Amino acid sequence: MKIDGGPAYVAVYVDDLVIAAKDPTLIKYIKDKFSSFFDMKDMGRLHHFVGMKVEQNDDTGEVWIGQGCYTGDILKRYGMENCNAVSTPMDPGLKMKSASSDDTVVDQSMYQSAVGSLLYLSVATRPDIAYAVSCAARYTAKPTKLHWALVKRILRYLKGTADLGLRYTVDGTEGDKLTAFCDADWAGDLDERKSTSGYVLMLSNCAVSWKSKKQTVIALSTAEAEYIALSAATQEVSWMRKLLDDLGEKCSGPTVVKEDNQSAMAIAANPGNHTRTKHIDIKFHYIRSAVQQNSIKLVYCPTSMMVADVLTKPVYQETFQRLRSRMGLTPQIVN
Repeated sequence: MKIDGGPAYVAVYVDDLVIAAKDPTLIKYIKDKFSSFFDMKDMGRLHHFVGMKVEQNDDTGEVWIGQGCYTGDILKRYGMENCNAVSTPMDPGLKMKSASSDDTVVDQSMYQSAVGSLLYLSVATRPDIAYAVSCAARYTAKPTKLHWALVKRILRYLKGTADLGLRYTVDGTEGDKLTAFCDADWAGDLDERKSTSGYVLMLSNCAVSWKSKKQTVIALSTAEAEYIALSAATQEVSWMRKLLDDLGEKCSGPTVVKEDNQSAMAIAANPGNHTRTKHIDIKFHYIRSAVQQNSIKLVYCPTSMMVADVLTKPVYQETFQRLRSRMGLTPQIVN
């Protein structure tokens, strides 16, 4: 809403409201107005919202969002509160596949409940577990001991990292601007040989949007898998740019999208078709339009610096922790 004194924003979830504005008197004005129409309780400065803890550092301007309490509740619910912690949510050598006739099936209701709890955590504040949870979610129809072992590994990882959350900072560098990382793992799914797309959008030096998802079609090459992932990332960037514009933070110039596959970048830059790309569905060529309209700018990123790599495959501890840190996941702010 627009009121004299500057813009103000009200986020509503059922009967919980969050009011944001630069001017404290404007926030008070909105509270008074709402209270005149509804029976409301002022909870003061924002500390918790829909299961997320929010910490604000007035000196540095940092904002930290985490779900330590929710994580603890999940661990207790499945009897893992005293488990031994591990350093990664998924073993790099693990090969997931659907149940066969010889596999032992576990309780489906328990498995689905655990995966559902982890899904909320992975989409709210924990992009570091997004790939592992996405893999676990593929087998909810007939989960086996192998699949349940993955869920337990994710819980063991959370046991040692419950204090991690997203930290947003403003330091006047390029990290303050909207930037995207995009990656894909070719034919990683053993059942259907489909690839996995992964992208993460960064703003204020921290992740604001991310996704790890099995692609809907079978890619015939690494370049094609990367191109499909790039199209999904471009759509998310377009939406985020419009959202920022609505919030009064219009993006100046194109948004940098970092990609580690030169062939996929060449396909996006070249509007012509040839034998290696003419079969690609037209919906994936949205990326070309965005490049031509100068709303995005493709920039090559070495694989070693590709933040979205952890959203497409399990990686080893050193790489995982380095990329996790680059996504902005850190322990809670201490004021």
